[in-house]
Amino acid sequence: MLLREAGWDPQAPNVREYEVRGMPNPQGVGYVDYVLWGDDGLPLAVVEAKRTKRSPAEGQRQAELYADCLETMTGRRPVIYYTNGYETWLWDDTWYPPREVQGFANKDELQLMVNRRAARRDITRASFNRDIASYYYQEEAIRRVMERFQTERARGAAGDGDRHRQDARQRRHCRHADARRLGTPHAVSGRPHRAGQSGQKRLQCPSAACLPGQPGDRKRRVVMSM
Repeated sequence: MLLREAGWDPQAPNVREYEVRGMPNPQGVGYVDYVLWGDDGLPLAVVEAKRTKRSPAEGQRQAELYADCLETMTGRRPVIYYTNGYETWLWDDTWYPPREVQGFANKDELQLMVNRRAARRDITRASFNRDIASYYYQEEAIRRVMERFQTERARGAAGDGDRHRQDARQRRHCRHADARRLGTPHAVSGRPHRAGQSGQKRLQCPSAACLPGQPGDRKRRVVMSM
Protein backbone atom coordinates (compact mmCIF):
# COMPACT_ATOMS: atom_id res chain seq x y z
CA MET A 1 0.00 0.00 0.00
CA LEU A 2 2.77 2.49 0.94
CA LEU A 3 4.66 1.73 -2.26
CA ARG A 4 1.54 2.31 -4.36
CA GLU A 5 0.92 5.62 -2.60
CA ALA A 6 4.37 6.75 -3.76
CA GLY A 7 3.62 5.74 -7.35
CA TRP A 8 5.40 2.36 -7.38
CA ASP A 9 3.89 -0.84 -8.78
CA PRO A 10 4.94 -3.78 -6.53
CA GLN A 11 3.86 -6.21 -9.24
CA ALA A 12 6.01 -4.68 -11.99
CA PRO A 13 8.75 -6.85 -13.53
CA ASN A 14 11.93 -7.30 -11.46
CA VAL A 15 10.47 -5.46 -8.48
CA ARG A 16 9.38 -8.18 -6.05
CA GLU A 17 11.69 -11.01 -4.89
CA TYR A 18 14.47 -9.87 -7.18
CA GLU A 19 17.40 -12.28 -7.26
CA VAL A 20 20.85 -10.95 -6.43
CA ARG A 21 24.18 -12.74 -6.41
CA GLY A 22 27.09 -12.33 -4.06
CA MET A 23 25.28 -12.91 -0.76
CA PRO A 24 27.40 -14.37 2.08
CA ASN A 25 25.60 -17.74 2.15
CA PRO A 26 26.43 -21.17 0.72
CA GLN A 27 24.35 -20.53 -2.40
CA GLY A 28 25.65 -16.98 -2.86
CA VAL A 29 22.13 -15.93 -3.80
CA GLY A 30 19.51 -13.72 -2.14
CA TYR A 31 16.08 -12.38 -2.98
CA VAL A 32 15.33 -8.73 -2.33
CA ASP A 33 11.78 -8.09 -1.14
CA TYR A 34 11.46 -5.08 -3.46
CA VAL A 35 13.83 -3.26 -5.80
CA LEU A 36 12.78 0.18 -7.04
CA TRP A 37 14.25 0.95 -10.46
CA GLY A 38 15.04 4.20 -12.24
CA ASP A 39 14.23 5.03 -15.84
CA ASP A 40 17.85 4.28 -16.73
CA GLY A 41 17.43 0.65 -15.67
CA LEU A 42 19.60 1.05 -12.56
CA PRO A 43 18.40 0.47 -8.99
CA LEU A 44 17.29 3.46 -6.94
CA ALA A 45 16.34 1.67 -3.72
CA VAL A 46 15.98 -1.69 -2.02
CA VAL A 47 13.18 -2.42 0.43
CA GLU A 48 13.46 -5.04 3.15
CA ALA A 49 10.02 -5.78 4.58
CA LYS A 50 9.61 -7.49 7.96
CA ARG A 51 6.46 -8.78 9.62
CA THR A 52 4.53 -6.22 11.61
CA LYS A 53 5.35 -7.90 14.94
CA ARG A 54 9.09 -7.62 14.30
CA SER A 55 11.35 -4.60 14.54
CA PRO A 56 12.27 -3.08 11.17
CA ALA A 57 15.85 -2.74 12.44
CA GLU A 58 16.17 -6.52 12.15
CA GLY A 59 16.22 -6.10 8.39
CA GLN A 60 18.85 -3.37 8.24
CA ARG A 61 21.88 -5.62 7.82
CA GLN A 62 20.12 -7.81 5.27
CA ALA A 63 19.08 -4.77 3.25
CA GLU A 64 22.67 -3.51 3.36
CA LEU A 65 23.91 -6.83 1.93
CA TYR A 66 21.34 -6.62 -0.86
CA ALA A 67 22.56 -3.10 -1.64
CA ASP A 68 26.15 -4.40 -1.75
CA CYS A 69 25.14 -7.07 -4.28
CA LEU A 70 23.21 -4.65 -6.47
CA GLU A 71 26.08 -2.19 -6.44
CA THR A 72 28.43 -4.94 -7.63
CA MET A 73 25.96 -6.10 -10.29
CA THR A 74 24.91 -2.70 -11.65
CA GLY A 75 27.57 -0.18 -10.60
CA ARG A 76 25.10 1.94 -8.59
CA ARG A 77 24.49 1.72 -4.88
CA PRO A 78 20.77 1.97 -4.11
CA VAL A 79 19.18 3.79 -1.21
CA ILE A 80 18.08 1.44 1.58
CA TYR A 81 14.63 1.10 3.14
CA TYR A 82 13.63 -1.31 5.89
CA THR A 83 10.12 -1.47 7.30
CA ASN A 84 7.58 -3.54 9.20
CA GLY A 85 4.58 -1.72 7.77
CA TYR A 86 4.24 0.57 10.79
CA GLU A 87 7.78 1.98 10.95
CA THR A 88 9.82 2.77 7.86
CA TRP A 89 13.49 3.70 7.92
CA LEU A 90 15.51 5.33 5.14
CA TRP A 91 19.27 4.95 4.92
CA ASP A 92 21.55 6.39 2.27
CA ASP A 93 24.67 4.84 3.72
CA THR A 94 26.99 6.72 1.38
CA TRP A 95 26.56 9.80 3.59
CA TYR A 96 23.61 9.88 6.01
CA PRO A 97 22.72 7.77 9.05
CA PRO A 98 19.37 5.91 9.11
CA ARG A 99 16.31 8.03 9.85
CA GLU A 100 12.65 7.21 10.30
CA VAL A 101 10.35 8.42 7.54
CA GLN A 102 6.60 8.40 6.97
CA GLY A 103 6.67 6.50 3.69
CA PHE A 104 8.56 5.87 0.49
CA ALA A 105 9.90 8.47 -1.91
CA ASN A 106 8.64 8.51 -5.47
CA LYS A 107 10.89 7.87 -8.47
CA ASP A 108 11.86 11.51 -9.01
CA GLU A 109 12.73 11.99 -5.34
CA LEU A 110 14.89 8.88 -5.23
CA GLN A 111 16.62 9.85 -8.44
CA LEU A 112 17.41 13.25 -6.90
CA MET A 113 18.91 11.56 -3.81
CA VAL A 114 21.19 9.49 -6.01
CA ASN A 115 22.16 12.43 -8.23
CA ARG A 116 23.13 14.52 -5.22
CA ARG A 117 25.88 12.07 -4.37
CA ALA A 118 27.88 13.20 -7.39
CA ALA A 119 27.26 16.88 -6.64
CA ARG A 120 28.29 16.62 -2.98
CA ARG A 121 31.54 18.36 -2.08
CA ASP A 122 33.96 17.95 0.80
CA ILE A 123 33.20 20.79 3.22
CA THR A 124 36.79 20.80 4.48
CA ARG A 125 37.86 22.07 1.04
CA ALA A 126 35.48 25.03 1.15
CA SER A 127 36.97 28.53 1.15
CA PHE A 128 35.97 31.31 3.54
CA ASN A 129 36.15 35.07 3.66
CA ARG A 130 39.50 36.12 5.10
CA ASP A 131 38.29 39.72 5.34
CA ILE A 132 36.06 38.48 8.19
CA ALA A 133 38.33 35.80 9.68
CA SER A 134 41.71 37.44 9.23
CA TYR A 135 43.54 36.07 12.30
CA TYR A 136 45.25 32.70 12.13
CA TYR A 137 43.40 31.34 15.19
CA GLN A 138 40.04 32.28 13.61
CA GLU A 139 41.00 30.39 10.47
CA GLU A 140 42.06 27.42 12.57
CA ALA A 141 38.76 27.48 14.49
CA ILE A 142 36.73 27.48 11.28
CA ARG A 143 38.75 24.60 9.86
CA ARG A 144 38.32 22.57 13.05
CA VAL A 145 34.54 23.04 12.90
CA MET A 146 34.44 21.96 9.26
CA GLU A 147 36.61 18.91 9.97
CA ARG A 148 34.43 17.93 12.92
CA PHE A 149 31.30 18.27 10.80
CA GLN A 150 32.79 16.15 8.02
CA THR A 151 34.00 13.46 10.45
CA GLU A 152 30.68 13.20 12.28
CA ARG A 153 28.76 12.92 9.00
CA ALA A 154 31.02 10.14 7.78
CA ARG A 155 30.74 8.34 11.12
CA GLY A 156 26.96 8.68 11.10
CA ALA A 157 26.69 7.26 7.58
CA ALA A 158 28.29 4.04 8.79
CA GLY A 159 25.22 3.57 11.05
CA ASP A 160 25.07 0.54 13.32
CA GLY A 161 21.30 0.40 13.66
CA ASP A 162 21.54 0.43 17.44
CA ARG A 163 18.83 2.89 18.44
CA HIS A 164 19.67 2.51 22.12
CA ARG A 165 23.22 3.64 21.45
CA GLN A 166 21.97 6.61 19.46
CA ASP A 167 19.59 7.55 22.28
CA ALA A 168 22.42 7.33 24.79
CA ARG A 169 24.55 9.61 22.62
CA GLN A 170 21.74 12.17 22.48
CA ARG A 171 21.31 12.07 26.25
CA ARG A 172 25.04 12.59 26.71
CA HIS A 173 24.90 15.65 24.45
CA CYS A 174 22.00 17.00 26.47
CA ARG A 175 24.01 16.73 29.67
CA HIS A 176 26.52 19.10 28.10
CA ALA A 177 23.87 21.54 26.92
CA ASP A 178 25.23 24.07 29.42
CA ALA A 179 28.19 24.43 27.09
CA ARG A 180 25.95 26.80 25.12
CA ARG A 181 26.31 29.29 27.95
CA LEU A 182 30.11 29.36 27.74
CA GLY A 183 30.65 33.04 26.78
CA THR A 184 30.21 32.69 23.03
CA PRO A 185 32.12 35.95 22.30
CA HIS A 186 35.26 33.96 23.16
CA ALA A 187 34.54 31.31 20.55
CA VAL A 188 36.71 32.83 17.85
CA SER A 189 38.08 35.90 19.61
CA GLY A 190 41.09 34.06 21.03
CA ARG A 191 40.46 35.40 24.54
CA PRO A 192 40.92 32.74 27.26
CA HIS A 193 37.76 31.71 29.08
CA ARG A 194 38.17 32.26 32.82
CA ALA A 195 36.59 30.01 35.41
CA GLY A 196 33.77 31.78 37.19
CA GLN A 197 33.27 34.31 34.40
CA SER A 198 29.58 35.36 34.21
CA GLY A 199 28.87 33.00 37.09
CA GLN A 200 29.75 29.96 34.96
CA LYS A 201 32.58 27.54 35.49
CA ARG A 202 34.39 26.09 32.53
CA LEU A 203 32.86 22.78 31.53
CA GLN A 204 34.94 19.97 30.13
CA CYS A 205 32.76 19.71 27.05
CA PRO A 206 33.82 16.84 24.75
CA SER A 207 33.24 19.04 21.71
CA ALA A 208 35.63 21.77 22.85
CA ALA A 209 38.79 21.99 20.77
CA CYS A 210 41.97 23.51 22.22
CA LEU A 211 43.58 26.13 20.01
CA PRO A 212 46.85 27.92 20.67
CA GLY A 213 46.68 31.66 21.19
CA GLN A 214 50.47 31.88 20.83
CA PRO A 215 52.90 29.14 19.86
CA GLY A 216 52.87 26.62 22.70
CA ASP A 217 49.99 28.32 24.52
CA ARG A 218 47.29 25.72 25.31
CA LYS A 219 45.23 27.86 27.67
CA ARG A 220 43.15 29.43 24.94
CA ARG A 221 40.09 27.53 23.78
CA VAL A 222 37.38 27.56 21.17
CA VAL A 223 34.05 26.09 22.26
CA MET A 224 31.73 24.37 19.79
CA SER A 225 28.20 24.44 21.17
CA MET A 226 25.95 21.42 20.71
